[in-house]
Amino acid sequence: MVPTLLPDDYVVCWRRSRYQTGQMVVVQHDSLGIIVKRIAACYAVGEGARRYALCGDNPASTSTEAMGLVDTGQLLGRVIWTVRQTH
Repeated sequence: MVPTLLPDDYVVCWRRSRYQTGQMVVVQHDSLGIIVKRIAACYAVGEGARRYALCGDNPASTSTEAMGLVDTGQLLGRVIWTVRQTH
C-alpha cells in the first residue's frame, strides 16, 4: 500500500464494519496471506452475500485480476487508524 502505508507501519481495523468502495481493509487472502488493500468494487452474489474486488495504492502492487474476488468472510476489518513507524 505504498505510498499510503510504508513497511513496518501498523494499522488498527474495525472488525464489524459495513464495507464500501474506497475503504482500506485488512484481508486474509488465500494465497497472499494477510494483506492490506483498498476495495475497488463490491458485487452482490446471491441473497445477501457479497464479493469484493481489491486494489493497491501502488501501481506495482498485485493486480485486481491476479488476486481475484474475495468473500466478506475474508475481510478481517476496515482500517480506521494507521501508526507510522519512525526510524
